[in-house]
Amino acid sequence: MKPGPLTTSVAILALMAGGAMAQTTATDGATAEPPVAAEPAAPAFTSIEEMTVGDVVGMLAYDPDGNKIAEIDYVIDQGSGAAAVLGIGGFLGMGEYTVALPLADFQLSADGTFFTLPTDKESLKAQPEVDESTLEGLPDDTPIAQVMGAGAAPATTEAPENDTPADGAGEEPEDPMQDDGTETAQ
Repeated sequence: MKPGPLTTSVAILALMAGGAMAQTTATDGATAEPPVAAEPAAPAFTSIEEMTVGDVVGMLAYDPDGNKIAEIDYVIDQGSGAAAVLGIGGFLGMGEYTVALPLADFQLSADGTFFTLPTDKESLKAQPEVDESTLEGLPDDTPIAQVMGAGAAPATTEAPENDTPADGAGEEPEDPMQDDGTETAQ
């Protein structure tokens, strides 16, 4: 009697299963031990200033009570610093209420996986909505530290105009071409 296709298929499956079982058992009769769990990895970031725009976009923001507020859609430069654009509510981007909050308002979680805001969803919906059509997101490789302080007045090391050093240093040289009403001998 010749084995049929069904019998051959069952025999092949049995051989494959037996080989797989042999791989999971130790050869000396002892059972294999489960793998040891790795220690939790340290967070990739300890502050928002260490991140780039690409790291921030897509992260979730929660209120102080742990309720999800929104996902960060993109980061923009508002001139006075960077802001995260949040789409609140909606489904697949439709029906979202969009607000922009300064990145300085965001507190990174201890494990570096989400942000906490000092407000709730209802308070954010009370703010004026931003028109996304006029906004342009920053490139993903932009360091957050670079844009966090944008718009801040740069520190100057120049002396005020009234404080001229006694030795005349710092005074601008006179312009020989300036017409001050006096004749010069040539």
